[in-house]
Amino acid sequence: MLFPDMPKGISEMVRVVKPGGRVLMNVYGDPHKIEFLDFLVGAAQSVRPDFDGPPMDPPPLEFQLADPERLRKEFSAAGLKDVKVETITETTEHKSGMDLWEWLVWSNPIVEMVLGSLNLTNDERGVIQQTLEKMVRERSDGSGAAKLTNPINIGVGTK
Repeated sequence: MLFPDMPKGISEMVRVVKPGGRVLMNVYGDPHKIEFLDFLVGAAQSVRPDFDGPPMDPPPLEFQLADPERLRKEFSAAGLKDVKVETITETTEHKSGMDLWEWLVWSNPIVEMVLGSLNLTNDERGVIQQTLEKMVRERSDGSGAAKLTNPINIGVGTK
């Protein structure tokens, strides 16, 4: 999902697959339904109240295939047949705000893009971590872990 030139990236995937082989991509769905992103934006607002999230026009690379129909069209345009796209809901569980923070910072390039664009001090990052701690505690509602969901588009096509 991080190809700067999506048609070229998918075409290259198709090129290296043997005839009859399959290409599979799983990409983020609608960014407005990604709860970990909502948590990150909400926590960032604790130090930058006017911040309303990453710019979406154009969408960051992570969200360029958020529309399942675009994923379907890109696969078809690259010459894949029997293209199927399904949207599922992924659930992640986080036992603490620090657990969520570590997962966010180490698993997803959009997080550092968002945080980097804010020019945060170390103290402000600490406030964001504390805010995430509170948000996770509230979401877990005493159950031990906060469950966050996000849509994932899974596209499969045959060469």
